[in-house]
Order: sequence, then structure tokens, then C-alpha cells
Amino acid sequence: MKHLFHFLALLALGLGSRATHAQAPTFDYAVTCASGDGRTTNGWGPTALVADRRGNTYVAGQFEGTIALGNTLLSVSPSFYGVFVAKLDVAGNYVWAVQINDGQQALASALTVDSVGGVYLVGTFRSHSVQFGPGGPVLFNSSANNEGFVAKFDAASGQCSWARRVGGTGPDELNKVVVGPAGDLYVLGSVATATTAGPFPLAGPMVYLAKLNPAGTWLWARSVGAGAEHLAIDAQGDLYVAGSFSSTASFGAITLTTRTVPGSYYDQYGHELFVAKTNDAGAWLWAVQGDAVTQRNIIFPFSLAYDGSGHLYVGGYYVSAAARIGATVMPNLSARLPSPPNSPVYYPNNYGADAFVARLDAGTGQWDWAVRNGGVGNEGVVNTVADARGQLHLTGNLLDPTPNAGRFQFARLDGATGTWQGFFPLDTVYVTALALDGRQRLNMAGGFHSRTVRFGPHVLASAGPGTTTGFVARAAATPLATTRPTAQGNTGLQLWPNPAQGAVWVQGPPSGQRVTVLDVLGRPLGEGTMPAAGPLRLPLALSPGLYLVRAGQQLQRLVLE
Repeated sequence: MKHLFHFLALLALGLGSRATHAQAPTFDYAVTCASGDGRTTNGWGPTALVADRRGNTYVAGQFEGTIALGNTLLSVSPSFYGVFVAKLDVAGNYVWAVQINDGQQALASALTVDSVGGVYLVGTFRSHSVQFGPGGPVLFNSSANNEGFVAKFDAASGQCSWARRVGGTGPDELNKVVVGPAGDLYVLGSVATATTAGPFPLAGPMVYLAKLNPAGTWLWARSVGAGAEHLAIDAQGDLYVAGSFSSTASFGAITLTTRTVPGSYYDQYGHELFVAKTNDAGAWLWAVQGDAVTQRNIIFPFSLAYDGSGHLYVGGYYVSAAARIGATVMPNLSARLPSPPNSPVYYPNNYGADAFVARLDAGTGQWDWAVRNGGVGNEGVVNTVADARGQLHLTGNLLDPTPNAGRFQFARLDGATGTWQGFFPLDTVYVTALALDGRQRLNMAGGFHSRTVRFGPHVLASAGPGTTTGFVARAAATPLATTRPTAQGNTGLQLWPNPAQGAVWVQGPPSGQRVTVLDVLGRPLGEGTMPAAGPLRLPLALSPGLYLVRAGQQLQRLVLE
């Protein structure tokens, strides 16, 4: 998670100050995690999100001062960070909100839900003790450093039924949590010094996997063998971990070795990508890597997703002249000259970050495809979820074919081929978490810095000048122009969304055909040309009203709000 926070901070420098336009379309709701009493809140906002099969959403994050979550006010002492956990119903109304009291540097890292009303949170705390909601269990810190926790909340009431800690004398973390097919819990964390997870010893320093039953009893804990930060599980209960390593990483009898670049400053300190599979019994089934092939030897995964159909998806960024994942070598387009006093001997080229997404066969570990995204700036994929149809929904700092390049965006990829299918810029919004519910609706959480931000018809206001205001929002099923609109006349020309705000996507006309926006008198106001693949995005700097869109002999009405 430390790599993710660093990268989010880097990308946040490029966020604009204008109100957003052309957000991901057809939002059902959008709500804030805003200041409740006018005090400035400088916390990080939402960092973890999950949605259940019924469409309820659960969100957790950090805050400072006072926040309002629906009708519930939460507050912590000055100079302290608190953790909140909240539930929203299918209409976006807050049902309950609770806090983990006065954590000096408390973090909410990940959430998951089971099928029988359990909500599980993992994170870290640093204070002497923390209480998990009113009347909830209390954990005591065994050191003056960070310790990891895992806690279970009741989905109906928000009451915490149990909480467990893991920590020694060094800085320790719990980063990820998933629920297995039998209802057991799997957590991924790290310890800096020797300690235990329940009765099971952890040598330290090490990254570990551990299993608990729904009652919070530790069932086993064991070393991962490398710097894993991401965790996924399939319907059979097999586990997948992803992260980065330097030098070598061992997974049972499987050893991966860093393919360093001689003469590079990073030839001893490079980080390469790995993905590995293990079963509940502790047998490692496969492990594969991706590496930077020239110059700065750095590649990091930020997300790991399983689609339920035998495929894994990894997203992140690489900093090198090129990156190699399987048989695919991807160039980096952000080369920059070295800056004095750095010597070209050690910095032959200075590269920014380019984004990547790759797919693996979950059964064999074979890389299926890998694609890149990026220009001269810093780009990276931050979140990835895969829907039931094999489509990938992404957020990150991405490059699209419009002047919105380099800002936070939603994007979609075809999961079978790795083809980019659409982008929606987020000028003043960043997204920290994505989740799909049982109806395949895309839930998201993050923050914004502008005075207001628009999610379709929903306008959210900032908590105050200079603050980061958190948000939770939900888009309809299969966004990004995958749902065909009802035709108004010819079905070959399709506009989406309609009504629109700021921009519209055009699909149906053949590649190379001109598309023109007209007023009701037939006067041209703007135009574009259909790309070789995917829909055309038409920016619309026009007043609200009724317009026409023409492609060849086809004509559609367009309403701008």
C-alpha cells in the first residue's frame, strides 16, 4: 500500500481545478464524506470499498477532525487520524457509520463481505489502544509502532463482533482480505520483527498469508516469500498474490530472479513484478514475473483482479525504457534527459511512469496479453475490476485520444483481447477503490479538491477551501458505452449518454466517417471523425438544449443538460 499512496500523491499534482465534465455516465447516486461542523478535514478519505450481492455498499477510510456520514457525525482528537466504516443502502443512503477511535496513524486498507452478513476490515493502528465502534472490542498495542488488525462488523447494525491484532516491535501491516467459498477469511500482511498470528509464529521480517474462520479463530499463518501487496481468490479457494521483488523471490520450489540491467543505477535495487498461486494446503502451484528490460529496473503492480472465469488481471506502472510481460515488450514514451548533478553513466535516461494491464491464465500462470498506456507524463493503473462478461473497468492516470490526457480517468478494456474501448476523464477527481455489486453496477470511492464536482445529475460540494472531500458513487451496470441506447430513428448511429453533459460518445458509423453536431436549424457546430476502433468522443462546449448529430445519411437527436 505504501507504493500506492506514493503514486496517488504523484498523480494528484496533475489534477485540474475546474469542475468535472463528462464523468462516467448514468450515475445512480453520489454522496460525500464531508466536514460535519465546518472544521477543516485533511484526512485521506475513503480507501476501501466493497459491495454485496443486494447492492449495499460498504466504505472505510481515514479522517481528521469531524466528518458527516449521513446523519452520523464522527470526530477524533486534534492531530489524530480516525478510521471510519460505513454502510450505504441500494439508494445511496447511509445506514450506519462507526469509527475506530483515535488512531495516531490508523489506516483502513481493505474491506470484504461474506454471504451471511459479515463485513471484514483490515488495516493498521499505532496508538496505545483502539476501540472498534461504541461498545466494541478493544485492541492494545504491544509496541510503539504500527500493528495490523482484522475486524468483523455486522452488516445490519455496524456492531463489531471481534477484532484481532498482529504485531511485534517493528512496523507491521495488514493489507488485504478476501473471503473463501466456505466462508473462511484470508488476510495478507507483513511484519518487521518476530511475532505471532494467534498461535502461529511469524519469523519477521516477512510477508505472510493467514487464515481465520468467521469467528476470528486463527487457522494457519505462513510466509509468502516476497513483497506481496495484493490478494485474490477463486471459487475453488486457491489464492493468488501479486507484488514486487528485488534479487530473488522463492515460492516453494519455484525461484524467480531479477533480470537486472548492468550499468543501471537500479541494477541492485530494481523491483520486478510477480504473480503467484497457492492452495489452502500451502502448496505453491506456479509463479511468474514481469520485468523492466532496460535502464531503470522498476515495475510495480497496483491491482489484482479475478474474473470468475479463469483469468487474472494485473495493473500498475513501469519506469524503464521498456517492460517485458510474457512475450510482450512494451516501450516507455516518457523519456527525459537526466538532471544535473546526476551523471548519465548512472542515469542513461530518466523515465516517467507508463501504465500497463496484463492478463494471465489462472490455471497455468501463462501470460495471455499485456498492453500499455502513457505519453510524456506519469501514467499508471490504480484500480481494476472485472465484470461477469469479462470486461475490465479501470481507474488511474491514463492517456486517452483527447486533450484530457494525463488526468485521472475511468477506462474500459476488452478482457479477451486487451483492447482499449473507452475513456472518461476525471478532471478534479481521483478514485481510490472500485467494486462491482451483484447487478454488475460499478461502485467507486475517492476524493476531489475542487469546489464542486458532478456525477451525472448529482453535484457534490467541497467540505471547505483547501480540503480533500471524500465521495462514494455508483454508476449503472456496464458503463462506458457498453449499453446500447434506445434508438431515435436509425439504429446504426448511437449516442451515449443522451441527455449528455460536456461530451458524448458516438458509436455505429464506420471508421473514417465524419460526424457533425448541428443546431435545430441545421447549422454545423462541431465535428469529429470515427476512429479505427472503438467509439468517438465528441467534446461539446455548447449551451443546454436540443441538437442533432449527423453521420452520413443518419441523424439522431441529442439533448444537452
